[in-house]
Amino acid sequence: MAIITMVIFQIAKGGVASEVAKLPEHVAHLVKNLMVSIFTGVNGIIVLPQIAKILDKINEDQIEKSKVQKRIMILAIVFVICLIFETSYMKQTQASISKLYQQTISQ
Repeated sequence: MAIITMVIFQIAKGGVASEVAKLPEHVAHLVKNLMVSIFTGVNGIIVLPQIAKILDKINEDQIEKSKVQKRIMILAIVFVICLIFETSYMKQTQASISKLYQQTISQ
């Protein structure tokens, strides 16, 4: 989950690279660690319980293979939609942090 979140962070960072480049390296590193940590947890809360529920039903033979495939596809679609919103949110957050930092430094 952390790898997926790191990839999403890098994609989001590309959209605001000029803003983030203004940050000192230690601040940029802190922002990256904080956002990846937060969103790894959020992604885990969204996906892992559903996967566990599906696996439990498979182990107890309570679900057919066709239903498993359907549920996994629905879960994947929901997860991709969440990742799209997450990418946008990360872009906005990084740009806002950079602006706030620049305002603080200039004062």
